[in-house]
Amino acid sequence: MMINGIGCNSRVCIKNEKKNNGAFDISGDAELSPVKSELEYYKNLCSEYKSVTFRLDDKKDGISNEHSLGYKGSMNQIGNNFGKSGQCSISIDVAVIRKMQSDPNYEKQIKGIIESCKKNYSKYESNALSDGFPNICVNIEDEGGKPIKSITQSPVAFSTEDEVKQLWNDKISSSKIVRRFDSMEEDLLDTFLSFVEKNKIKSEKMYEASQTKPL
Repeated sequence: MMINGIGCNSRVCIKNEKKNNGAFDISGDAELSPVKSELEYYKNLCSEYKSVTFRLDDKKDGISNEHSLGYKGSMNQIGNNFGKSGQCSISIDVAVIRKMQSDPNYEKQIKGIIESCKKNYSKYESNALSDGFPNICVNIEDEGGKPIKSITQSPVAFSTEDEVKQLWNDKISSSKIVRRFDSMEEDLLDTFLSFVEKNKIKSEKMYEASQTKPL
């Protein structure tokens, strides 16, 4: 669900040195203190849980964009077999990642939720399977500054990023075909109506001629 347009935010630390004349000078060896981007932070988080398959989502973008795919146009999946039986799978919203970066206590909460998911995942699967859903994933989102956990159950396997993109392409191609077909129908209808109109005029003239008596 590609890392285009993702930059690394950085904070510039300027070292000031007071000179004898009381003026300040910016040092030429100004230090750079990098701040991890959301995607970098997410990848580091995933690296702490090797047995879990993650995807990064953007709920806010999904609401306003019909063709939204994960975060920044990609699912950013880390791991394999997302949503398949026996594979602990978690989808994290980018809003959660942002808050984790700025709030250590919130970060601990989320990591606790991930640990709980790992521990109880087989129970989640068992409950879903009893309802006829062999595929599941856990969703971690943020609402009003509080983490919310939910479970998505599916009767079919979760689509891969390539499958979703192909589906969109097929839908667009199908739409173009339908529009082209509609256009052809309109052209044919116009031709037919023009033909009918010409024949109608011709028939009226022939009728008028047949009704005219010679003097």
